[in-house]
Amino acid sequence: MRTMDTSYLEDLHFELKNRKYKILDELWELTQKHLDEHLGGITKSNEELDLLKAIENTDEFKSLLEDLSCVKASLNELYITFLDNTPDSELKKDKIIALKQKWGEEITTEEITRAVNCSKGYARQFYLLDGKVIQKDSRNGISAKTKRDVLKRDHNSCVVCESPENLEIHHIIPVMGSTIKDQDEAPNLALLCKECHYLAHSSNIMYRYMTKIIRDNIHHKPLEYYEKHSKTKKNTK
Repeated sequence: MRTMDTSYLEDLHFELKNRKYKILDELWELTQKHLDEHLGGITKSNEELDLLKAIENTDEFKSLLEDLSCVKASLNELYITFLDNTPDSELKKDKIIALKQKWGEEITTEEITRAVNCSKGYARQFYLLDGKVIQKDSRNGISAKTKRDVLKRDHNSCVVCESPENLEIHHIIPVMGSTIKDQDEAPNLALLCKECHYLAHSSNIMYRYMTKIIRDNIHHKPLEYYEKHSKTKKNTK
């Protein structure tokens, strides 16, 4: 396969990533401002969630989401261009390794799955160690005892909205890119209903906000701890 000079991609990647983080910051600031103005006497977590959903329906929020979608599309085109001009990257495994080797922690699991067209679970198997991409062994998952402990600790109900229906166990620090060893242990787990679990993974903004609620409701470590250990946080350059 004939390759072309792709050195220009580095500068473009840096520019697009900065734009992405800037939009995410603006979304977060807009959310915080709206919450500060309207929380008032709200005391229940589910009422806060209703307010958060209302924010997402505002024109300003939707406009920022559209900008974010455009940047994500441009990043995807960049990654595909890079792969098209990278020798020996026909297999999905080779493509993931090439992307991780080139962009390191700057490329997210979501971006890898989109560019390679693979599942998140498969993309999460690959991580950087001393500059080399390693495919890690499969996880053992959450033990039955840990599940019982979490159910008991969280009173068999969602820690956000207190619903006892359709309960699922949520990883506070996501499995993808986690730097903690005990990712399947109780301190990193919380009981959520199906709807709240979906919301927690629906966007970076919602993840931060849901993590704050979970922290407040079950007294886990502060939000900064989860951001520090999650490789989904933004890199500054």
